[in-house]
Amino acid sequence: MRRFAFTAAVLACLFAAASCELATAQAPAPDPSLVQLLDHVRRAERLREFNRPLLAKSQLDKAAAIDASARPVLVGYLRLYTRATSGDLPLQDGRQYAEALLKTFPDDYEACFEVASFLFLTAERPATPDPRDVKPALERLEAEMKVFLELADAIITPSAELPESAKGRPRLSLAYLARAAKASPGTEEVAFIAAQELDFRGRSYQTYAASDPAFDVFGRRALELYQRAETLYRRAMKSNARELSVRIALVNLLYRQRKFNEAMREGAAVLRVAPDNLRVVNTLLDVAIAKGDIDLMIENLAARQRLFNDADTAIELSVATRVRDKKWPFQRWRDYRLAASQRGDARLQACGELLKVEPDFLEVHCLAAEELMNRGAAAKDVAGQTAGYEGALKALERTGDLREKLADARRLEAECYWQLGRYKEAAASFAKTAEMDPTDENARFLSRASVAVSSGQCKAADAIDLLEIRLQTRDSGERLKLLKELIQKAPKYAEAILTLAKVLDLQGAYKAALDCYVAVLEIEPENIEGLLGRSLVSMKVGDYAAAAKAFDALLKLRPDLAIAAEALEQAKWVLAGGPNRAKAFDRWLQSRQPAIRPADKERLLEEAIALEPEFFEALLDLGNLLGRRQNPGLDDLSRAEKFLNDAFKFARDDDMRAEARSGLGYVSVRQKAYERAAEHYEASFQLQRGDGTALIFAALARRANGDEAGATVNMRKLVNDLPTSPLVRPKLEDVTRLGLKPVSDAGPRKVSPEYAIGDKAAFKFALEMDGQGGGDDAPPVRVAYGVNLEFVATPTHGGVWKIAMTFADPPASPGYAALADLKLELEISPWFGIIKDPLPPGSELAEVVGPAMQAVAEAFCIGVGDGAIAPPYVWRNDRTAGPPHFGEGAIEGNYIAQMFGDSMEVVRVAAAGRAAGADPDTSDHSRRLETRVEFAGRRQEVRKVSLVIDKRELAKSKDDVLASRLSVTLEAK
Repeated sequence: MRRFAFTAAVLACLFAAASCELATAQAPAPDPSLVQLLDHVRRAERLREFNRPLLAKSQLDKAAAIDASARPVLVGYLRLYTRATSGDLPLQDGRQYAEALLKTFPDDYEACFEVASFLFLTAERPATPDPRDVKPALERLEAEMKVFLELADAIITPSAELPESAKGRPRLSLAYLARAAKASPGTEEVAFIAAQELDFRGRSYQTYAASDPAFDVFGRRALELYQRAETLYRRAMKSNARELSVRIALVNLLYRQRKFNEAMREGAAVLRVAPDNLRVVNTLLDVAIAKGDIDLMIENLAARQRLFNDADTAIELSVATRVRDKKWPFQRWRDYRLAASQRGDARLQACGELLKVEPDFLEVHCLAAEELMNRGAAAKDVAGQTAGYEGALKALERTGDLREKLADARRLEAECYWQLGRYKEAAASFAKTAEMDPTDENARFLSRASVAVSSGQCKAADAIDLLEIRLQTRDSGERLKLLKELIQKAPKYAEAILTLAKVLDLQGAYKAALDCYVAVLEIEPENIEGLLGRSLVSMKVGDYAAAAKAFDALLKLRPDLAIAAEALEQAKWVLAGGPNRAKAFDRWLQSRQPAIRPADKERLLEEAIALEPEFFEALLDLGNLLGRRQNPGLDDLSRAEKFLNDAFKFARDDDMRAEARSGLGYVSVRQKAYERAAEHYEASFQLQRGDGTALIFAALARRANGDEAGATVNMRKLVNDLPTSPLVRPKLEDVTRLGLKPVSDAGPRKVSPEYAIGDKAAFKFALEMDGQGGGDDAPPVRVAYGVNLEFVATPTHGGVWKIAMTFADPPASPGYAALADLKLELEISPWFGIIKDPLPPGSELAEVVGPAMQAVAEAFCIGVGDGAIAPPYVWRNDRTAGPPHFGEGAIEGNYIAQMFGDSMEVVRVAAAGRAAGADPDTSDHSRRLETRVEFAGRRQEVRKVSLVIDKRELAKSKDDVLASRLSVTLEAK
């Protein structure tokens, strides 16, 4: 079915009435130069929002050439400098436009608001008062407070007369926000900036109050600013666009006012929507400390640990848990934090005092150990160093089972052993650290380095040099030079030689790499990476006997190493043949070089097969190469099928047979032999389940053949057998990027309607569409009519919904007259969407009823077909063909947003957009789809479907952004 788009003819009919009204009004024709100026300004605005500030500036320059003093031009320039996200336009360069606006349009809302935004962003931090000169500081405070409170009150409750502090040209954002509030009272954007300004001033005052007792009054006056900031934040929160950012700021403001319960409520509201917001988590931790609430403390420390996974949070979480479990007073937590904030003797003294009170406070020993280790590192003499490290180890011995729970405790122990030259013990401790914290690659390396140092392969300094080379050196030539220098100093250091071997291997210097791998194994005969590297490089240089021997030795040490098992079979196969087989294998290796041209690849594979007709890998690669050509001829497909059949015949195991079957399935699809394609894919899945890709292709082939029931069988098998497949579950980064936040529940749920044959449903349908850009702005389109559905068949009968669809209450506009008499039979697969367009080709009503059909299809395809979805309730269905989506390559995901009894709301989000760092000369695009489907009751009848598609694209001329929005609603009567 065609994607939704109104035809020019339908649009012309819909726009006719508006055009006539304009003509009969006989309004005076606008000034052409003004029209052109405003067009450039609007283009600049769209380009700025699309993050193309330099292109936006070029449009403003064209507008300025017409009238540089026009308000829209000056506002456009200033907005560009204050809101552009690129560093191409320095913020301070906007000052000239702020000054021009104040001179010419001192009371205009837009001018004042943009000037206020500029001053807010460029304001210098007030000078910190000097405690030695209290009186002038307090006089300055009172003068400032008079102005701040006067302006804040004028913004909150504007009056006919501006306060004196808002008159003239003061360099204070609040003054211009007061003017903007007078021009347009109650505006959320004004309230938000004003609240931020007052919040910032209040925090500055609190900082001064904490700096010296003489400045206590600053803290009290800060609360007055906070009260007004809170009022303004709550007003700004009415704006849906900034509700979340306002709530985040409000949580912190409420904490600073000591309104802890309100801060907790607002924080919980934020975390329901954005559970990864670290700022709110940290504020709630501050609330927990202020309230002495250990449970709140643990909850938010656990959240921070999930986000950060850092050592400090891990030990603080351990401390808080111990305080709760031991039923100690909350003061113990504060005592620990105070001790942790100390350094040197003060920390050790605080640790000792805390342990006298609570001898079981094991985390305190970690604090002492850290300080003692730092003391050892800072000591100038060997005796002092030894005393520090040994003292740290003794402290760590007192941590009991903490070293088995906290990776950082093990890490401290390992570092102490390393510094004391106790390398065998360091190796064990670093290995344990890496086991407890799999992200710690340095611990893994230092464990191996400790073994190397203890065995005399190298000195500790050599190991550190190698670590720095691996971490810091990116240039391959420089890395090669440094590695060779290091090996000259430490010729028996196996890890350095192994690193050199890998660099040489990547550069194609196979013989030199082989010599390095051999050298590694002379030092460490059971080095896994050395054995694997020598084996693979031996294959590359044609020494298959040595490769087989090395693979065999490797598999005795690591029988689970699949790459070695597969390569050993290859080596044995080559050895079992004659010289031709060895030549064939060499040709195949050459064909797999990354930079090889397709024609050369085909030639090498043909040569390999001519030398060895039973060469599975070459047969498979050549069959796939021919079958996947962009425009294959019949001869290409026929040859591909032959090679892939031979590959299946000569495959050595089920995995190989599965690959050949998949290749045959693809070729059969291109031959339009869909039944045969489905059989190949289904057989491939039986041989190798993998992630279920073969089942998806089998289902697509069956539906292409008209076998919806067979397609459904395959899709149900995918969902039931492989519920965690990435074909069903989106990636974690996609879930985060799309903002999918499902509700939590215990069991699997079906997310699809359950109407029965004969059921009827009536809906109100509404559509809105508008667009702008490219000099072709058109009035918005609004259409509404009734939609009636009667269910003729369900997916239990042939795998599809059959729905009789009729229409009522058509619009009076031309093009809709035949709608009331239209009767359609809509067929929808829950897995793949609309099966076929029920309208005859070229029907004038296609674009009239298309959006309604799409909305119905969206409701009946929102789940994973008709399969049950296991928690967490986040899933993919980007294979559907019926509802609008952006196809493969664009991220897409679905989730249950809300459940209330038997009813629920399901959301589908799809996004396609510019890649980060994309070439600015390319034609960029940005699109987003969001669908919400509300189901009601036990049978999950459709209550409402809302669908919005936004699209923005840089015009080919690069002088504008083409933007459009399509909004569809289908609501039960």
